[in-house]
Amino acid sequence: MVSAPYNFVPLSKTICTAEMLSKDLAGTPAQDIPEKHGTSGVLSFTVTCTTRLLVGDGHKKFITAPGEGGKPVIPGSSLRGMIRNVMEIASFARMQFVDDQRVGVRDLYAPLDYGSRLKDIRAGWLRWGQDENRLRCLQLTECSYAHVAHHELDKKSPGFQVAIDALAKKKSADDRGAEQVEQAFHGRKKGLFRFEDDRYHRKLAYYDARGSIPGTLVFTGLPGTRQVKGAKTLESSKQHEFVFFGDDQTHTVPPETWKRFIAVHEELEKESETWAWRKKQLYRGTPIPVFWLPGTDGVPEQIGLAMMFKIAADNSIHEMIAHTAEGHNDDTPLDLPTRIFGQVADEDRGFRTRVSFGWAELQGTAPEAIPVPVIAARPKPSFVPSYVRQRDFTGKSGTRLLTWGNKEREKAQYRSYMNWPQGSPVKEEIRGWKRYPVGKDATPNKTVSGDAASTLYPLPGTAQTPLIFKGKIRYHNLHPIELGALVWALTWGGKDALRHSLGMGRPYGWGQVKITLEEGATALQNQFTEAMERAIPGWANTPQIRQLLAMADPAVGEGNKDILRQMVLDPDTKTNEFRDSKKDRGVLPEYLPAGMDSPISPGIKAKAKGYHPPQQHKRRQPHPTRAAPIPAGPLRVGSAVWYAGQATTIKAINGNTVTVVYEDGYTEGTTLNELKPR
Repeated sequence: MVSAPYNFVPLSKTICTAEMLSKDLAGTPAQDIPEKHGTSGVLSFTVTCTTRLLVGDGHKKFITAPGEGGKPVIPGSSLRGMIRNVMEIASFARMQFVDDQRVGVRDLYAPLDYGSRLKDIRAGWLRWGQDENRLRCLQLTECSYAHVAHHELDKKSPGFQVAIDALAKKKSADDRGAEQVEQAFHGRKKGLFRFEDDRYHRKLAYYDARGSIPGTLVFTGLPGTRQVKGAKTLESSKQHEFVFFGDDQTHTVPPETWKRFIAVHEELEKESETWAWRKKQLYRGTPIPVFWLPGTDGVPEQIGLAMMFKIAADNSIHEMIAHTAEGHNDDTPLDLPTRIFGQVADEDRGFRTRVSFGWAELQGTAPEAIPVPVIAARPKPSFVPSYVRQRDFTGKSGTRLLTWGNKEREKAQYRSYMNWPQGSPVKEEIRGWKRYPVGKDATPNKTVSGDAASTLYPLPGTAQTPLIFKGKIRYHNLHPIELGALVWALTWGGKDALRHSLGMGRPYGWGQVKITLEEGATALQNQFTEAMERAIPGWANTPQIRQLLAMADPAVGEGNKDILRQMVLDPDTKTNEFRDSKKDRGVLPEYLPAGMDSPISPGIKAKAKGYHPPQQHKRRQPHPTRAAPIPAGPLRVGSAVWYAGQATTIKAINGNTVTVVYEDGYTEGTTLNELKPR
């Protein structure tokens, strides 16, 4: 089962603008002229925390007030961001503050999203050049490529195979990149080769001093090791490098193609050592070897540094958000949080906030911070079992995708950021607003080490000795509905048992805080709740509000502790629960049980992603007066043949018995005399 310390409040297809709550809230708020029914004042608040708490503004220790001996403080910016997010969800506002990322896809369990797209993989040399207008641009010159085995390279560089097996055992992918592989080869990178096709129709290269085709060795990184059958040793799971040879057409690389490459290799994840190395070569004017995929016009659409490279997703995060409601990417008319907290835009549309959060200072003596070693892991939106809304479920639990057989092709594939090859019946959506539900303390209780390990220094808080902070909020010219929304977001609508999640360490259950206001302030929230019920009938019972409040309830968190567990990725023990859960078609469940919130319906096989209806293949009967045709010429695995009037390919041969595979992937057994070469 997929589990994570975070979950999602579903996006609303209805965006509630401020003017839907009251005509008085139409347009940009006045900064210096009193608003109709506007009010100004101060809210004194108290933050109480009974768990560990660390508000470090990116640092590993608590922020303190300026000056010697300054007490720990919670910055107003941290409180403002926390409260604004609650208000955005509760008021059905736009999802605005999300980076427009385009994730990289390299998923061997997703043939529709990945495997099928690599069928036309090509090779080439990328360099800086000039277009027809003599403007600097990237150019890609096509070439052919072949595989060359490590044992073949070992003939030219003795010890290469041993060095590669040692490199493959390195824990960090940066230590077994293309540069390290190339450095392990001590022979010449250019030479004469001959080429042969293997049984998988791959072109293999062999050194041949009498060969007529010159080629250049191209090295790529190592994915890791594999167990040698019948032995206790480990060897590199990759056994080939490449030879690039021949030059063909030169293409100008479109800016959008290069933008996608940079998104995958620099923006979404840390820049790899291989790209850092190749980039230096490229910007020095040296052509670098790449693999690429053409678009429908034959021009490069995707570029990578390895044969099975990460491709940029068809849809960006903003495009996925727009699939739920296009208005999420608009900025007019204003929604309620934007109207209250301000908007950074050009001179005509930008305006200041009308709410100012002061810092909250710790009361009493500060307890000593306790060092806690943790793994600083960052969730990745490319993990689609959690981040993309799935639909093809087995049963109503919403924890696993539909399967209709034991074969891999008889299991539903994950809906993702990629478009379906033949078009999707619905547009795929992200799961929604990401939240860290409050629950049980999940601080790691074992020693952690490695590059991802770090030490945090939270302040300890308990039910017996809570951490108490006090501060003030100053508001200016707020409409009663706006002030009510602020109070509702601070106090969860006056629900005393609910908690906010604040600061660093939220994946471990830290930072569970309660905010209380001065007596009588909570009555102000009624203006907001009544306005929301008028604009969104049944607002209090919508999936958005029910899920939001559930994630703030420690009692619900205790019941959901199994789905709040962080999955394990441990190279030392070769544990990878992310990979295993995808093989099992697991899905991160909805936070509230099915039936209590957005109902989950069992998937329909005919509508599932990856389903292919079975085809009835009518056998071709031989002519009654003639024997069945005898195949012309020798047939072997991979031969293209006609069988029963259908175009097929031979998959296996055992004596006179043959297994053929149809173009849609189905296989069937027959005999040699039933086949005719195509």
